[in-house]
Formats: sequence, C-alpha cells, structure tokens
Amino acid sequence: MKKTIVIVILAVYIASIAVVNFFGLEVKVFEGTTYVSSIQCDSITFHGDNSRVITASQYTGKNSDIPLFIFDFIPPADGTSYTSDEDSITSNPNIIEINYEIFPHLADEAGIKFEYDEGAGVVAFHELSSSFVFLKPQMFTLTIKATDGSNVSCQVCILGRVPASQGQPAN
Repeated sequence: MKKTIVIVILAVYIASIAVVNFFGLEVKVFEGTTYVSSIQCDSITFHGDNSRVITASQYTGKNSDIPLFIFDFIPPADGTSYTSDEDSITSNPNIIEINYEIFPHLADEAGIKFEYDEGAGVVAFHELSSSFVFLKPQMFTLTIKATDGSNVSCQVCILGRVPASQGQPAN
C-alpha cells in the first residue's frame, strides 16, 4: 500500500506537469517603455563676445521656483535693432544655448521640444545650432517639454538686460 501511494503521487505529479504545459499560460517577457521622469536646466551658455556659462539667479517674481538666467544684452554697433532675417541673426552676438539634462538618461524616446511665444519678437530659434538668438533686451520664458508622451516639462526664464554702462540701470 505504501508503494501504491508513492506511485499515485508520482503519476499525479507527472500528469500535472503535462496538463500545465498543455493548458498553461505562455510566458511573455514584458519589455516596457522607460519614460522621461524629469528635465533639469541648471545653466545656459551665452555666446556673446566670448562663451561663458551662466547659472541660475534668484528669481524674485511670483514664480520663484522657475530658474532665472541673466545676461547683458549686446546692442548692435550701428544703433539699429536686430531682426529675424538671416543676415541679422548671423551678426547677432546674443546667442543662448540651453543646457538641459533628461532623467533617466536611458529613457527610450528622450526627445524634447521648446515651447515659447514666437509672436513676441524677443527671440529667434536658430535650427542649425539649436540655440536662441535674442533680438531685443527683454525677459523670455521657455518651456522644455518631453516628446515621449510623459508630459514632463521644465520652465526657465532668461533675461537679456541692458548693461549699466549703456546708461540704464541693470536689473
């Protein structure tokens, strides 16, 4: 009788393996998408007379959680104003490159797009260098948004101010 019980248990075990293999669920390996969790902008690079990195200043406005970057706007030598035509953009020294970082670094589709008010006439986006060219001294608000569907964004303010040497007090 003891032998019979061991044989029955062994037969049930082997039968259960066969049943699970036949009717069981297929094993699927989930290869999930890693989305952008945050975008961080700690500095900008100003390509004026000489390139220099500008870190965020204390923003005293109502949105104190938005980083503010301040640089001295270089006006045109002839006293006119800059425009968005190609000749004016290439001669304009007020070029800003945004230094941003996407987290996690291994996000699958970690593309970004820049959102700003194009109708304000403050900046022109230069496609070849992926930089912004300031056309006049003014504050510019930029939103850096992930394009992977995560709706993660980062907002920064950049102020091109008239230097104190130009006769107006610096902000």
